[in-house]
Amino acid sequence: MLFDRFGGPEVLYVGRVPRPEPAPGEVLVRVRAFSVNGGELAVRSGSLRLLMGRKFPQRVGVDFTGEVAALGAGATGVAVGDRVWGLVGRTELGSAAEYVTVRTERIGRVPDGLDLVEAAALPVATTAITALRDKARLRPGERLLVRGAAGGVGNAAVQLGQAYGAEVTALARAANLDFVRTLGAHHATDHRSVSPSDLGLFDVVLDTAGTDLRAFRRLLTPGGRMVTIAFDLTRLAASLGYIAASAVHGRGRVRFFSGNPKRALFDDLAREVAEGRLRPAVDTCFPLEETAAAHRALEAGGVRGKYVVRVD
Repeated sequence: MLFDRFGGPEVLYVGRVPRPEPAPGEVLVRVRAFSVNGGELAVRSGSLRLLMGRKFPQRVGVDFTGEVAALGAGATGVAVGDRVWGLVGRTELGSAAEYVTVRTERIGRVPDGLDLVEAAALPVATTAITALRDKARLRPGERLLVRGAAGGVGNAAVQLGQAYGAEVTALARAANLDFVRTLGAHHATDHRSVSPSDLGLFDVVLDTAGTDLRAFRRLLTPGGRMVTIAFDLTRLAASLGYIAASAVHGRGRVRFFSGNPKRALFDDLAREVAEGRLRPAVDTCFPLEETAAAHRALEAGGVRGKYVVRVD
């Protein structure tokens, strides 16, 4: 999938390029599926043109599942035919393709018995693991608020929060409240029907939206932790400035990070799946040539889990 100018989903088209060859330390993966992520929507629209540049054509696709098709020189830890999942990199795109090359440390093995198309909903769950386990250090019995609980990271955070022993409150659209309850949320609230001040206090707040950070930060208990994986693209400088200032002003620092998982974290993801703490949630599966429709659906909002694109 390529695009020659910034714009809406309609700029995407199917193109043909030479099959990549793995460099030393890389593998070639035959892609079976990938998911659509918010960050690549921002890249395609031009909101992140300062980061991604203006050289065209550009590509989309962050994560993937597939089989190892070839090994570059010195590539270790995997073999041709292995079923793998991974991410192409924090500032790289291009997994929306039949083949992708990636360094071996950026992939892990998909658990046996897990369908590769369904599995494409899960690489982003490494972000939820990092946010709750490593950044917030969520403990059993704590109160957890997940904002954007029906989305890709949010649905995984609800599942893991419940598995880690927290009391989980999920914020989502009204139409998705039953969905987040099936994931394990103890409380589910329509985010458009309440103000943050009506929600009570929480030991951990996980934000996936990046807006109204000040209002949600006020919900922290003494010693509470807030983690955000997004920032407000309409007020970029102010949003990043507030995150930085939170380290020295007021109660509770807002921890921000951008997911960049390595093999050990993919191994942790596989373990969470194998032990039943995490399952894939696929809203709709699209064929590759309908990637633009998947982008359009994500932009419209209301996703339940992930929009996945299969590569036949």
